[in-house]
Amino acid sequence: MRSMIYSLPVIAFGLFTLVNPAFSADDDVTLYDVEMIIFDRSDEEAGITEIWPDDPGEPDWESLPAPNTPDWLPDSAWKLGPEDYTLRHKSRGLKTHIHAAWRQVIRKGGKVVPIRLRSSQTTVNGMPVMEGLVSVSVKRYLHVNLDMTLRKARVWAGGESKDGVLEFGDRRYRMQEHRRMRSGELHYLDHPMMGVLIRIDRSETGDVSGIMMEPLSRGEDPSTETSSR
Repeated sequence: MRSMIYSLPVIAFGLFTLVNPAFSADDDVTLYDVEMIIFDRSDEEAGITEIWPDDPGEPDWESLPAPNTPDWLPDSAWKLGPEDYTLRHKSRGLKTHIHAAWRQVIRKGGKVVPIRLRSSQTTVNGMPVMEGLVSVSVKRYLHVNLDMTLRKARVWAGGESKDGVLEFGDRRYRMQEHRRMRSGELHYLDHPMMGVLIRIDRSETGDVSGIMMEPLSRGEDPSTETSSR
């Protein structure tokens, strides 16, 4: 009976590899929980000494896979609650736009597919105030690549429009960062106009059934947004 009990996880593992062709017993895979808080510096002095390009470019949206969702974690599973509270209630000149957490299987040396994050807040033109791509991979260490766009309202340099009404638009700022890190560590990614807190932990559950083998984005549906309480 004991040998039968011990064999059940092996049998389940074998069945999982059959129904998930992207996964094999030879792959070095680990289940991770990824959590990020992304905020902007709303202080008027933020970035004032920098020279910003008129067109900073955009994240590579074409790298997104077919619309789908990763395994988003509920608020109750977040580990950065205290940091979130401090940013929202005790930090002047900082405004949180995205706080999101998800669970994903990361295969060592496997294909890296980004996840799309975007805020629920929008600009006067209806675009997300903040959106971008994040991808996590594993080699010897965990590696995080972030490509984030921040949009801030501005009055056009031309002054007034023909009907005498001030014209408003969005100025874009782009943050492109790479960070090597270990699981269980809190990291801060800095930028003159924004900042990111990120923590990646080995998942407390070893059950990979039902978890996407590759991180998938929320797709192009604008009605799906990351949590931004």
